[in-house]
Amino acid sequence: MQKDKTKGKEGNLTKIIGVTAAIVLFALVYALVPVSESGLKPEGKAALAVFLGAFALWISEPFPTYVVAFVTMIALILTNAWDQKAFLAFLDTM
Repeated sequence: MQKDKTKGKEGNLTKIIGVTAAIVLFALVYALVPVSESGLKPEGKAALAVFLGAFALWISEPFPTYVVAFVTMIALILTNAWDQKAFLAFLDTM
């Protein structure tokens, strides 16, 4: 039996497109979504950007789901979408 070589190339292309889409979605939302006092707050904008990027990674599956989930939690902390002290206090109760 011969291996289908196109499946591997298409799989790699899908992964590259998925990672690129995740980065572009994150950057566009983080840079272009307006923030207002009566509407979306900066933390909400950051969370929306992170979750849209994570969604693109979950759909395209370039990495295992648990890796995307871990990276999402770290990105939420780094973008100040989650309060680090509150998050660490939550982990302390476990």
